[in-house]
Amino acid sequence: MEARNELASEAMTISEAELSDAFRLIASNVAVITTSGPHGCTGTAWAEDPRSPFVVTPLNRSGTTRQIVVDTGRFAANLLAANQADVARRFAKRGDRFDALAYSLGSLDLPLVDGAAVAIECELESSMEFGTYDLLVGRVHSVKRGPSVGVLTWCDHSFGTHAPMERRRA
Repeated sequence: MEARNELASEAMTISEAELSDAFRLIASNVAVITTSGPHGCTGTAWAEDPRSPFVVTPLNRSGTTRQIVVDTGRFAANLLAANQADVARRFAKRGDRFDALAYSLGSLDLPLVDGAAVAIECELESSMEFGTYDLLVGRVHSVKRGPSVGVLTWCDHSFGTHAPMERRRA
């Protein structure tokens, strides 16, 4: 416990500006998290191991999408394709985000964004509070692959895409 307290006091000396500067360099995928209604917001999602079929996404606790996910127990993580920065911007703003958006309903009746690199429907397994966010953990129910045009990423306040430096041999 003593080591944890030392780390906590060390973290307290880091300013918000320093953290912001460091955190903006953490590259992440760009996802649209959707749920019933339809409702959705721009975010990120990740998973580690196909033997553990879970997807994790952080959603702001004050957001409508997070509340509906908790109420309905379902969400879809639509990992956007490299050519879908406009969709990410749309879901980052207020208003009718689904107006004129091409999407279909998945097997859980959740909106799946057309053209997304992959759409993963999940049933909410658990929710954990962290700061102003909740980490939502969903058990994968279905997966829908999209076109192979790369995945949209966000790093240093700009959109990009992942380009492999080398391929792992099969």
